[in-house]
Amino acid sequence: SCLTPDGAAARACLLSALTDILWQAASAPDTTKTDPADGTAWPIEPCAVVALPSLPPGTSDSHTVFVEVFKQCNVGYSWQATRALLEAREERLASPVGALCFLCSSLFSRRLGRFNAERDDATPPLIDPHFGHCCQEVLNLMILGQGVSNLFDGERDLGGGFLLRGVSSRPPVGLLSEMEALRYLAVGSLYKQPLCPVWVVASQSHFSVLFSLSAAVLRTSHLEALEERLLRAFSEYDSEGNGFISAEHLPSLSASLPEWSTPPLEELRAVLDPEGTSLLVWDTFLQVMRPLHPEFASAMAAQPHKEGLPPKVFSLLHYNGLASAGHAHKRALRHVTVRTGEARGQPMADAGLAAVLQTRWKDASIGWHGTAPSIN
Repeated sequence: SCLTPDGAAARACLLSALTDILWQAASAPDTTKTDPADGTAWPIEPCAVVALPSLPPGTSDSHTVFVEVFKQCNVGYSWQATRALLEAREERLASPVGALCFLCSSLFSRRLGRFNAERDDATPPLIDPHFGHCCQEVLNLMILGQGVSNLFDGERDLGGGFLLRGVSSRPPVGLLSEMEALRYLAVGSLYKQPLCPVWVVASQSHFSVLFSLSAAVLRTSHLEALEERLLRAFSEYDSEGNGFISAEHLPSLSASLPEWSTPPLEELRAVLDPEGTSLLVWDTFLQVMRPLHPEFASAMAAQPHKEGLPPKVFSLLHYNGLASAGHAHKRALRHVTVRTGEARGQPMADAGLAAVLQTRWKDASIGWHGTAPSIN
């Protein structure tokens, strides 16, 4: 069974996954286009770096570790060559500094200058000195291959040459965040709809994994696709995710949605902002704009059992690998049932895995057997 692989199969999958991370860091499109140091383009030929040095037993001095990391770098010019380098050094991944050395390998594969250029601010530490958490840029590097700082789709220009970079295309693996459920940030549709039905679940203190054995859970209805298109257009002007924008953006916002049959601009403005506040609120914008698409009626009439639409009830699996002292009870593979539409009109969950899942499957009821799966 794929859920209970033997040791050899698990080892092979782990090595391939680590190779994917390094090769994606080396080959993912450059979000900055140029080297900030001298204005020249980054090298075209991708190459991944494997920096897993051979260290004397018991080595823990950070200076010695980093010196050897720099001295014992190996370069792979293809995915296959990179995997071979990792396989030859497999036992070093399990050392006390194996994870740190793999992080260095990922950073070197991306190139340090390019990684720092992709960050909104290159000064904060990559690993929290108190709790040991990696920063968002490191997590994005592992999933996207890019050191961007945000979870929203695309880029947001704040003016004055300050550009915030987010997710530029559908990644192989997605991400869902408890911080979105708590309304501290918004995860874009690209992270919520990855190429494979696998998501990293980020809580306030830990990372766990959510996945499905069926790609059908990735399907979206035509109505959801229309709503996502509206949200992406609106978010171009809602740089801070406040849920409202200035009405001065209405002309360009309307022009960016040519598929919608909108009335004359002033009529549209009167409907969207009847009290003349000079603000456009997302909820009102969505309700007004949805019926103006020529395919809205057919999208509303579509039934969930029709071919190509997402299933109404489906199962997900959640895994929390935390097994340190006092947390061993959390290390379990849990089955989670999602029933779409069953929680419509009800308050959303306020914390935990259910709240995280409702940021992706809105109006869904979330269930499991026994105690709630832990994301902490």
